[in-house]
Amino acid sequence: MKITVYERTTSYCGQCVAMKRSLDSKGLDYEAKTIEDQPDWWIEENKAEGRMMAPLTVVEYPSGGSVTVSGFRPDLVESLEAK
Repeated sequence: MKITVYERTTSYCGQCVAMKRSLDSKGLDYEAKTIEDQPDWWIEENKAEGRMMAPLTVVEYPSGGSVTVSGFRPDLVESLEAK
């Protein structure tokens, strides 16, 4: 499983900090990237999908499926712990 957390760095992002701390507390490995460094098309694509709140967390499963969520989602972290 690969987890990527896209965080906002141009201003303080409490939800970004909370997501990373939650993943850390469960011992889940992730890669942190900045939203601002992503290409414009990527940002627009996520906006079009309704993902307007940082962080954007992408989970890619070994089976080939993936999920992308917006904001701090402790329910996602709990579901990952169970896998």
